Amino acid sequence: MGHASPEGARFHHCSTYKIIIMLNKTLVRATLAAAAFAACGAAFAQQGLYVGGVLSRLDYKESGFPTYNPSALAVSLGTEFTPNLAAEVRLGTGVSSASKTVSGLNTKLEVTSYVGVYGKGSLPLSSVASVYGLIGYTSAKFKASVGGASATGSDGSFSFGVGADFGLSKTTSIGVEWASLVRADSYDLNALSLTAKYRF
Repeated sequence: MGHASPEGARFHHCSTYKIIIMLNKTLVRATLAAAAFAACGAAFAQQGLYVGGVLSRLDYKESGFPTYNPSALAVSLGTEFTPNLAAEVRLGTGVSSASKTVSGLNTKLEVTSYVGVYGKGSLPLSSVASVYGLIGYTSAKFKASVGGASATGSDGSFSFGVGADFGLSKTTSIGVEWASLVRADSYDLNALSLTAKYRF
């Protein structure tokens, strides 16, 4: 029987060494990836993510026209950086339109959708109640009808509001809110809302 040459032995040794290095690098990368995912998860948990709903009675006020009161429903997604500071995004859609008779013509107004981005600062009043203020930006889309004709449009502006939250448990709360959503040259859009929130 033949014996392995020194060159073959050295080749086998080098190949084994390279495989060990590759396995070690793979293990290190997997460990770093797992640590990164764990850190991200911990960061999200500390920030206090929450989701909620906002049911609004809207007030559309335009010079020379009566006040229209359509309604809208929004989903909110936010994160609490501290117990007193949060950021929130709202995606809303129209639920019902409002109709009025103007100069003998039937008119109708609907807020078809809106998007808002807000910062919220809160002040606890007790272990279950707090008040807050919000500032941000809202963009809304409208549909208006006069007689048999209709038109659509959109507008956006600086927004502000105040509200109060009441805790039902450690993870759920309800609240009330008033906000000025859009302030344009010829009209204002305000909202009186009932809110609900679930914290993860």
